[in-house]
Amino acid sequence: VKVDSSGILHTIYCWFDQNRNVEGGAVRASVTVNSPTITLDDTNITGNVVSGSGARGGGVYQDGGSFTMAGGFVARNSGVEGGGLYLHNVQAALTRVNLKNNAAQFGGGIR
Repeated sequence: VKVDSSGILHTIYCWFDQNRNVEGGAVRASVTVNSPTITLDDTNITGNVVSGSGARGGGVYQDGGSFTMAGGFVARNSGVEGGGLYLHNVQAALTRVNLKNNAAQFGGGIR
């Protein structure tokens, strides 16, 4: 899922599994003008992989804006930076989230 500036993504009871990308295997959000808002409720992000130049955010890549995750797990994702989550200049809140078995050279679970 790609979320552009001013974009909003709100998932409830979703599962992102086995996706591939250069940044943000499952979800990619970046700011160009206004900040994106990502809210993941009871959502699982598993087995996603980013590779190549700038391989950041195996599960989620977000640059700017806000990120909220309540319930669910982030597991078995991989990348060079932020195997599970790569959150840059992001106001983040995680509640009841299980981060497990994510792999990266820098920040296996979160960077």
